[in-house]
Amino acid sequence: MTSIEERAFNWCGSLTSIVIPNGVTSIGSSAFERCDWLASIDIPNSVTSIGKSAFEHTALTSVIIGNGVTSIGEGVFNYCDCITSIIVASDNTKYDSRDNCNAIIETATNTLVVGCKNTIIPNSVTSIGGGAFYGSGLTSIEIPNSVTSIGDTAFERCHSLTSVTIPNSVTEIGAWAFCDCNSLTSVTIPNSVTSIQACAFNRTGLTSVEIPNSVTLIEERVFEDCSGLESVTIPNSVTSIGYAAFNRCTGLTSIEIPGSVTEIREEAFSNCSELTEVYCYAENVPNTEANVFKNVDLNNATLYVPAASIEAYQAAEPWSQFGNIMKIDTDISQMDNVMYVGSFEGHSASQVIMPIQMKNSAAIRGFQFDIYLPEGVTIALNPKGKEMVSLSHERRDEYDEHTLSVRKLDDGSYLFLCGSLSEDTFLGNDGEVATVTLDIAEEMDNGNYPIILKNIKLTENDISKYYETPQVRSTLTVVSYVLGDINDDGKIDVSDYIGIANHILGNTPEDFNLRAADVDENGVIDVSDYIGVANIILTGSIYGSQQ
Repeated sequence: MTSIEERAFNWCGSLTSIVIPNGVTSIGSSAFERCDWLASIDIPNSVTSIGKSAFEHTALTSVIIGNGVTSIGEGVFNYCDCITSIIVASDNTKYDSRDNCNAIIETATNTLVVGCKNTIIPNSVTSIGGGAFYGSGLTSIEIPNSVTSIGDTAFERCHSLTSVTIPNSVTEIGAWAFCDCNSLTSVTIPNSVTSIQACAFNRTGLTSVEIPNSVTLIEERVFEDCSGLESVTIPNSVTSIGYAAFNRCTGLTSIEIPGSVTEIREEAFSNCSELTEVYCYAENVPNTEANVFKNVDLNNATLYVPAASIEAYQAAEPWSQFGNIMKIDTDISQMDNVMYVGSFEGHSASQVIMPIQMKNSAAIRGFQFDIYLPEGVTIALNPKGKEMVSLSHERRDEYDEHTLSVRKLDDGSYLFLCGSLSEDTFLGNDGEVATVTLDIAEEMDNGNYPIILKNIKLTENDISKYYETPQVRSTLTVVSYVLGDINDDGKIDVSDYIGIANHILGNTPEDFNLRAADVDENGVIDVSDYIGVANIILTGSIYGSQQ
């Protein structure tokens, strides 16, 4: 026997256990569906595919799954949340409670474990079928790099699921894939994803989401009923926002619609009752349905649009219903008395200096602003745990008594406050006034990320004279690093060689790029990396031979 045909044991009410012999390569759809008393099953390494709903609505309490499985069909383990003991095929070790499922992660990296608090999917799996884990009791899931698609309803109604890792290999997230995962508060969607289908994250517990710049269409109802969603980043790649995409996202107070958007479908932001600010960067008014902001108090909300487009928005529904329509202009050349960040580059897993600049014709005594950094970027801390920010000397003399303070806000942004108790001022010109050291996370992909300054306020010595700008955007470009080029100067030479030696000795250079220094990519900076850089300089190869 090489296969168990579909529905072979379907509705076998008295079946309590089964051992599938070696040599069987496939288990058909619904093969054991509704075997209400089936409590244990042994799946050998010879099995490569498990069909749709194969074990749906069983009473499995013990499972053995071999590491040969490459395909998991739709709804294979629907409602299988009763597992209390697991025999792992790779080491034949038995775990008697769900609380021990963490041990399985450490000892059985190639084994698929279902129904536990943690689930491991082996690298042999390339797709997760629709409904594969529908209604299961898992609390976290790490999807391997071999998976390219997550099927419809794959994790729907996994009420205990709190975290999920989606790798860069995934290109498609199916409809309702994480629907009703109401404990799921955060998720990172990689740039490899080009399609997020309808209702994919409907009724989840997400508090923030960053849509990758590989997505062009936000499908209907994708984030509907995410009442805890407080912030969302829509990239410039998006051209259309679908029907009810953010309906009843009552935690949203502000939304930014990029200039690339040409269409917003009906009820896209309906019932977002706390929405008070909308930034729309489209110079041409998007094709917008009249009820996009249904049940939103637009009379008490403010719309920010490009200065040249204000009249067009004032003449178009539903935009004309906003109580206030104000200009938003990020062309610094056309602005005065404003703070901004010049566009700059950085590398993942490294630090970068961000310049804070002021363009002013008035003599400015103090300023404040909120800065929003992209996910994966934070202000670096010194050994005493203080943010690494400092005022520059270019705009001040030696007697300047300005002080600069920074505080992290509840929404993850940072409030900057600078002032002088004397009458010291920043004289009028355009240039750097402060610097901020940023940490860029290792997982940051190459690409352009927004840096946003909001609530910008500058004041003269006469504090009744002040200037306000609602928002200015700039760009952080994360670029590839070169192994061995630890100081990111574009060449590998003796300075990199000495820099690695200093790091090993505990005297890490200020411009040290951790990932670039790990030339053998083993996760540790040691003498092998020191020798490797020497070999690169001398021969062009870390192995010491010409390539």
